[in-house]
Amino acid sequence: MKNILLFLTLFGSSCMLLAANPPIQTNSELTKLNAQIQGQIKTLQQQQQQQLSQVNQQVQQQIKQLQVALEAEIKTLQQQTQTQLKQFQVAIEQQTTQLQKQINQLKK
Repeated sequence: MKNILLFLTLFGSSCMLLAANPPIQTNSELTKLNAQIQGQIKTLQQQQQQQLSQVNQQVQQQIKQLQVALEAEIKTLQQQTQTQLKQFQVAIEQQTTQLQKQINQLKK
C-alpha cells in the first residue's frame, strides 16, 4: 500500500513538473528535471522514515504500558491467591481442630 502511495505521489509530482515545464529540448533540462525528481524521492523517503520511526516509538510505548499493566494484574492475582490460600489454611486448621476434638470425645 505504501509503495502504491509512493508511486502515485511520485507520478503526480512528475506530472506537475512536466506540466509546469515546456517539453524537454536539451539534455541539461532533462538532467535538471531528473535532479528535481530525485530530490522529491529523497524527501518522500525521509518523510516515510520519520513516520515509521514515530510509529515504532508509539508501539514501543504501548508495549511498555501493556507490560506495566500485566505486571500489576499479575501482582494483584498473586495477592488474591495468597489471601485465598491463607483463608483455606485457616479453615483447614479449624476443621482439623474440630475433628480432633470429636475424635478425642469419641475415645472417652
